[in-house]
Amino acid sequence: MIEQILDDHHLNQEKIYSLLDSLSARAPDYADLYFQYSVAESWFLEESIVKSGTYNISHGVGARSVNNEQTGFAYSDDLNEKAIEKAIDFAKGTGAANTPIQLQAFQSVPSIAKYSGLNPLGSLSSKEKVDFLNRIDVFARKEPKVTQVSASISGAYSDVLIASSDGVYQTDYRPMVRVSVSVIVEHNGRVESASSGGGGRYDYRYFIDHNLDEIYVAEAIRQALVALKSKGAPAGNM
Repeated sequence: MIEQILDDHHLNQEKIYSLLDSLSARAPDYADLYFQYSVAESWFLEESIVKSGTYNISHGVGARSVNNEQTGFAYSDDLNEKAIEKAIDFAKGTGAANTPIQLQAFQSVPSIAKYSGLNPLGSLSSKEKVDFLNRIDVFARKEPKVTQVSASISGAYSDVLIASSDGVYQTDYRPMVRVSVSVIVEHNGRVESASSGGGGRYDYRYFIDHNLDEIYVAEAIRQALVALKSKGAPAGNM
């Protein structure tokens, strides 16, 4: 996706090298450009209803210039070439370097993909995400002492490109998904709450394939029921 966005703004490798060269003019030590595209969403269930959700898309570029003990940094959420040039001018400041950095040619370094390059947000349809949260609610309410249930499912995906003065020109993909479950239990007038959940760098279907919704619910209920039986800590002089 980051490559597509750069193409849309006519930013090819040659143009990025030229921008980096400008950034390096007053950086005798190091300089880099950091491009990022991010998308994130969240779905929230309360009172047995999926009441709200969020969705956000952002992209931008950061420019960094290192001159001895001084570091200049600027950011632009506009990938227009002129906007990037303004960020570069701000990052490199006005002080002239004694010896401008020697910008190295970009190296084609093979990378080992640690995560899938696929956006996890599309691994389930909107209906499947709602059904997933509803299953959590139904499963939790099988425990008679549970009075309230809240749950959320969220996902994010970042696509980055780093170009630096030491010849690095590297992309990286960063998926992240998470499920959270909270329950409130009540017995004989005593009320306790607990939560559980988890996530990782995979897609939403991982939760379904490994029955993690039931595991998270069971753990949240277990903690809450233990709290119902707990005794107050002893007080007084020791």
